Amino acid sequence: MTKKKAAEADATDGAEADAQADADEGSTPSSAEYTVAFSPRQVAVGLAIVAGLVAIAFRHRRSRDRKSAGD
Repeated sequence: MTKKKAAEADATDGAEADAQADADEGSTPSSAEYTVAFSPRQVAVGLAIVAGLVAIAFRHRRSRDRKSAGD
């Protein structure tokens, strides 16, 4: 094979790879994409947990401030 034909073959293979990548983009999500996706329910549960932790920390701080104010 000559250098020109080899370059044309490489260009064709590259174009086919790009076309395959474009076709794969529209297909179903991979397992890696599923692991980073959050459903609205998961977001709501996460926010509820954070709100609960903030409420506990706030309550703990208020009770500690009341004890030190009574000294």
